[in-house]
Amino acid sequence: MLTRRQRNAIFETLAENGLDPARCDLEEFEMVGQRIATVRHEASDSRFRFWPDDDLDFRYRADIKVGSVDSDLRSSYDWDQLIDVLTTWARDVRYEIDTPDLWAALWELPQVVAAVQAADASNSAFTPDEQAEIADRLEEVKQLVREQFDLTSEQSAAIDQRLDEVKEESKHQGRKAWLYTFYGAVMSTFMTDEIPPHVVQTIVSTVVHGISHLFGFGGPPPIIST
Repeated sequence: MLTRRQRNAIFETLAENGLDPARCDLEEFEMVGQRIATVRHEASDSRFRFWPDDDLDFRYRADIKVGSVDSDLRSSYDWDQLIDVLTTWARDVRYEIDTPDLWAALWELPQVVAAVQAADASNSAFTPDEQAEIADRLEEVKQLVREQFDLTSEQSAAIDQRLDEVKEESKHQGRKAWLYTFYGAVMSTFMTDEIPPHVVQTIVSTVVHGISHLFGFGGPPPIIST
């Protein structure tokens, strides 16, 4: 069904839009007399499926799945239009695997804060592995903020500086004291550097969600796989 040129176009589209083709599978099979091609990204449980339009020559029908969301596309596409749809799918999958669910993270915050405030909460030091994990999460949220929000260079620099300071403090403070330090540092960007509140909320919820298991909630977050 697919020519070498078409297969290569699919490969190149995935790579150009941040989805590693080595992490995807391209399958071609026949179902009820219809030739179907499917690109799968197993790590995110996503797929892009297409087949020839029975009513029109050189055109295709498609349906897609990104994470838990299925979409039955109603249009008929020529090849170039189909590649445009694949481009959007690849970008959506990239977002799915890179970006935490901020609503879920927001609901988790009160539990973590309550646990830290409890009289018997541990203030033990972070292990070297935990310090490295915190450093990774802080670097990830820096990148997320740069990609998702239109900030000035001064605002980005202020966020980087506060998060770098927090990263260094994880080597010296107990976990209870460190979480207060983290909150204070991020809130100071709102108070003194005019960082918009929705950006501050994203930083706090993303980081706390990513390391909540260090405070006794849930398991470690999944390793990002592209």
